[in-house]
Order: sequence, then C-alpha cells, then structure tokens
Amino acid sequence: MTAVAPEPRPSVTSESSRRSSGSMASRLAWRLGGLFVAAFLIAALLPYINSRDDRTEVTAETLQADLRMLADAIAREPDGRLAVGLPPDIRFAYRVRDEQDSVLAVSPDWEGLQKPPPPADGQNPLQVSVLSGRVDTASGLLLLDVMLNGHVPGLIDGIVNEWGDEILPLLLPVLVAALLVGIWTIRRSLAPLGRVAQAAASITPRETGVRLPSDDLPAELVPLVASVNDALDRLAEGFRHQREFAADAAHELRTPLAVLSAHIETLPDKAAAASLKQDLAGMRRLVDQMLAVAELEARDLHVGDDVDLAALALDLVLAMAPLALTKNRELLLQGAERPVTVHGDAAALRRALRNLVENALAHAPAHTAVEIHLTAPSPGRGASIAVRDRGAGFAPADRARVTQRFYRGRRAQGPGAGLGLAIVQRIMSAHGGRLEIGDAPQGGAEVTLRLPPL
Repeated sequence: MTAVAPEPRPSVTSESSRRSSGSMASRLAWRLGGLFVAAFLIAALLPYINSRDDRTEVTAETLQADLRMLADAIAREPDGRLAVGLPPDIRFAYRVRDEQDSVLAVSPDWEGLQKPPPPADGQNPLQVSVLSGRVDTASGLLLLDVMLNGHVPGLIDGIVNEWGDEILPLLLPVLVAALLVGIWTIRRSLAPLGRVAQAAASITPRETGVRLPSDDLPAELVPLVASVNDALDRLAEGFRHQREFAADAAHELRTPLAVLSAHIETLPDKAAAASLKQDLAGMRRLVDQMLAVAELEARDLHVGDDVDLAALALDLVLAMAPLALTKNRELLLQGAERPVTVHGDAAALRRALRNLVENALAHAPAHTAVEIHLTAPSPGRGASIAVRDRGAGFAPADRARVTQRFYRGRRAQGPGAGLGLAIVQRIMSAHGGRLEIGDAPQGGAEVTLRLPPL
C-alpha cells in the first residue's frame, strides 16, 4: 500500500540556512573566545615586554649610584698609595685608572666578570653592564669603571619569572571559566530566538493568527520581529479575503443552480434533461466541496474531542444508503460492532469519510458493494477506516498527486472536480494522521484514513 505524505508544513531549516556560515551562538562564542585568548596573551606577555625597559632603566640608575659610591670611597694612604674603602660584599666590580690609563685599583672579581663562564644547563647567560666615567675625586681626577654582575637585573627577572610560574597558571582556569560563562550567557541571551523560530514554524495557511513573540528579545531584533508580524497581518488578511470570496462565490452559485434545475425539469427532451441533470449534479458537488474547503479553513478543528468512529461510520452509512440504492450499489460496514474511540473533530471526520464513500459510489460498477472496514486501535497503532470499491482504481503514477486540488487521475470517471481527496488530505493532516491510497484485495481502489494512536 502506498502512503500519501501529509500536507507539508513550513520548516525552520531551509536550504539557505543550511548554506549559512553557522549559528550566531557559535560565531559569538568563537569571537568572544578569541578576545579572551588575546587578552590573556597580552596579560602574559606585557610583564616580559615591560621588564626589558625596566631592566635597562634600573641598570643605568644602579651603575650611576655605584659610580658615585666608588668615587666617595677613594682615598690616599699616607704613603701615597690609592685606597678604596668599600666592603667586600659589594654588588659591583670596579677598576680605578689614572689619566695615563694605568690601573691604580681593581676589585678581585673584575677579570672574572669581563670573561664570564658559559651558563650551566637551564640557566640564563650572565648579563654584564659597565659604566665608565671621569670623576674628580678627593685624590684627583680619575677614570672609574663599575661593572654590575647581574644581580639587580636578575631581581627583575625573578619577579617576571615568578609571574610566569605562579600567576599565569592561576589565570588559565580563570580564562576557561570566563569562556564557559560567556558561552552560557550567549546561549541564554539567544534563547528567545528559539521561541521565535518555533512560533514561525507553527504558521501555516490554517494557522495565520500566530505571531512571533518579542518578549525578552534583544532591542536590535525587536524592529525585525515587528516588521515580520506586520507582514503576517497582511498575509492573514489576504487569506481571509480569499476564503470569504470562495465561500461567497459558492453560496451565490447555489441559487442559479436551483433555478437551472427547475428549468431542466420542464424540458420536453427527457434524454437531454437526464444528461443535464448529471452535469448539474457535478456542479452541485463542486459547490458543496468549495463550501467544505471554506469551512475547514475558516474554523478551528477540535481534534482533541473523543469521537466514536464506529457510531460515526454507522450513522453515515444509514444516511447514504438511499443514494447507494439509487445508483444500484450496496454499502457494507464491518468492524462497527463495538465503539471505537478516537481523538478528533467529529464533523471533519464525517466529512472525510463521506467524501471517500461518495467517490467509491461514483466509481464502483453497478450492482457491486462499497465496503467500509473499521479497525480498532492497538498498542502503538491508531484506529483506521478503509473504503474499498470494485472500480478501476488509481494508477500508481497518480497516487501521489490525487490529493492535489483539481487534479484528476488518468482513470477518473464522472463529473468530479478533483477536490474530494484534497479535502480529506487536509482533514487528516489536521488530525496528525495520514491518507493511504492503494489497491483493494479483490481489485479496485482502497483508500484508508489512519489516525494517530491515542
């Protein structure tokens, strides 16, 4: 048996959205993450960058202070020798020369600092800084050289290294936590867009009153939602005018059809009158179906009501039995011995079943039976009702299209307009069920209404 797909509903995901560059939340998260990482790198590198300038400035100031200390410590012994009164644990090396560049005094570590040993594994090279100056001391004009052994700049390096060893590891968890909080905040902020998408997905030609919610939306999106809602108002108004026009046109046609029927009865040519009556019956059926479509689109179906499908089918068979007799057909109902409860709109379900029975009576050969088989629901499976006839059936190529308005299959007979199955399809879609079209076991067509499980 071939299943005819329900009426398509608008989908939030379109071809253009699948070609998009990703969700807004993902893009914001990536950009926010990039900002956090950039800020973290700047915070990590800034002390190292600043330490270079600080090291140079501190070294220069320290050398100048050491040079002044050396100048103040120089004195002459009674025997005329030069003496340097500095403690042995000073932080710098020194050398004192006269104007002829003769060395008068030198610290023990001067030569060692001029040629420092290679650094051990894992250690930074020793940085040596020298400041020379011609200074007028108490012992005369002398050339003084002071050399730093790296202790003062090493203090700055120690502070920087402490930053890298102790503070940066603490910042890493803070960075991760900030990223997670940022992503969570973005998703919470964009949650109203999900509600807007759900509301948009629920808008159909039957549900034109739904509007996109603007509660809790970012201020930048409120004008967009308002414009969309205004457009939906205009579309709903257009749908309303279209439905009213179809209903009014159908109502207006009833009176001239009644007048035409009265004129046909007075025709002397009975054969021509019979042919015209058949055509008139098709026109009346078309008008009735147009009114049915207008009614379905105009009112809300109460698909949650409890309906006894067995009682509904039995009542319909009793009502249509006279029509079947006039066409020399029989109506057989099976499976209605006990109540079969479903959820649905009783009037709409009756309309759907009536359309199927009318189609079957129109296409079944004379002196054959139109069978109505009712199946009660079972666990995981809803109730169904099938209508079978012994007619030509539906061509396989037509089964997917016969639910379209005004489409008539290759094997169509009679004056039908192609609206009956379209109405049935719409009713089943509103109930969350489906319409199945296939072949009857003994030939002909079998059309089944399948309702969802309770």
